Amino acid sequence: MRINTASDSWRKNLGYQWASTLYVAVLGFVVSVLLARELGVEDFGNYSYILSLAGIFLIFQDGGYKTLIFRESVDDSAQSLLSSGVMHVVSITVFGALAVFLLQPQRWLAILTAVCCMGLVVLSGFVSSLLKGRGDFKSDAAWRMVIRSLTACAILSALFLYEDGSVTSLFVGWSVALVLALIWPIVKGYLSWPSFNFKGELFRASMVFLTIDVATVFYFRSDIVLLEYFGHIKSDVGQYSAAYRVLEGVILLATPVAQIAFRSLRLRQNQKEFFGLLSWLVLVMLMVASIIAVIGAFFGGDLMLIVFGEQYQYAGELLPLLLFAMLFILPNYILTQGTIALNKEIGYAKIAVTVALLNIVLNVWLIPDFGAMGAAWATIFSEGVLCLGLGLVLWREWIGGDSANRG
Repeated sequence: MRINTASDSWRKNLGYQWASTLYVAVLGFVVSVLLARELGVEDFGNYSYILSLAGIFLIFQDGGYKTLIFRESVDDSAQSLLSSGVMHVVSITVFGALAVFLLQPQRWLAILTAVCCMGLVVLSGFVSSLLKGRGDFKSDAAWRMVIRSLTACAILSALFLYEDGSVTSLFVGWSVALVLALIWPIVKGYLSWPSFNFKGELFRASMVFLTIDVATVFYFRSDIVLLEYFGHIKSDVGQYSAAYRVLEGVILLATPVAQIAFRSLRLRQNQKEFFGLLSWLVLVMLMVASIIAVIGAFFGGDLMLIVFGEQYQYAGELLPLLLFAMLFILPNYILTQGTIALNKEIGYAKIAVTVALLNIVLNVWLIPDFGAMGAAWATIFSEGVLCLGLGLVLWREWIGGDSANRG
């Protein structure tokens, strides 16, 4: 009876999460397509470049709190973290905004609005982490759908209703929508007035997760930034960004499985049950990734032409290569959750930093000669190394014979 109940719970939670994820992915993809078509290859590249820069800074705004809140919420001990997390977000956002205003780099106004927007994105992520950690996947699904709906309407309004349609106006609209959405968690008491509650153990854990997040964002965002500076073809940034949007959409669909898997893995105290579930999930992800890679090889080019238009023909050549990386990316999602569930985040941090540095070196080496195609090759190789590293950490835990008890 217990097994049936657990199975039903998995199906319901996955149903809620997949419904919201599919909604978020489709709506996000539609927004990306409209932006790409309306802005054109060059301006869409500028938007993607600024979003990548802001995405890198977002990791410092988060400070590792999102993952920590998620993990501690499973044990129902994360409420005190939220006020500290809010304080961290506010402080880092103000610091970043002042730095951009004083230095005024190229496109500084768009970067400034993007930095403020990412601070609000982090706060919405805290709410999501708290709900998922508590097992309230239904409320989290509704929350993410509301966020995506409001932000999509705001971005498209800025794109079509204002004559200039500048990148700055897109981030302003995005920010306004997030401010409106965050009224609900404030009223519910999920987000409280910022305060600083220092606890050494949690601070060290947040720093480890911050290190992981910094390495991860440099890994996922550095290719677009490096294409901007080392690429010889201006349109490569826009072409690669369009193909990468499809990859991100596919990854987004796998996120609910990984997050629900984390909670299930975290609650398993027996080593055999833990690694049995982990192995089964990795195998499922590998099978799904294989199907996606085959579909991408045959239909990826046609998909880009149909959806984005003929000006993104080169993106159609990049997409099958990026989707091949799914053979490593999807299993890595599960291996990552297993590593964190076992409190092996320090080992994960070392691997993540190594892979991030490797990815940057590969991009700097390959982009000048091969452009966006070189960036895609770097992604595939780096994901393979990450898979081997995470597999080694978990294998050592398995052969060590230690209990999977995380208490």
